[in-house]
Amino acid sequence: MKEGADNDKGEIRKRMIGLRDAIPPAQRQALSRAIQERLKELEAVRSAATLMTYLSTGSEVDLDGLIAWGWTQGKRICVPFCRTENRELLACRINGFGELEPGAYGIREPRQHFLRPVAAA
Repeated sequence: MKEGADNDKGEIRKRMIGLRDAIPPAQRQALSRAIQERLKELEAVRSAATLMTYLSTGSEVDLDGLIAWGWTQGKRICVPFCRTENRELLACRINGFGELEPGAYGIREPRQHFLRPVAAA
């Protein structure tokens, strides 16, 4: 039973990524900006001292503008760092986009000498 569910999940994921990839880049950028603006309006985001977000890759929603806004608001920004050897994700603080490099799976993540893990609250 589980194997079938895993196959179904993989097929759905593949189909959703295909649909997302089919959105024209200019429209994707406009949608990303709209999503960022909506997030900035949320009280939970406005009042948070720390924002944990992902760093987009491919056709994912680009949140770089939200991250930059967070810094202007004095927020601590945390992003995932992947330890591939044990499949662990660490939340790490970043203070600028210059601290990033392509990491596991080509996704931007903090460079080794900028690793600042943040403990879960």
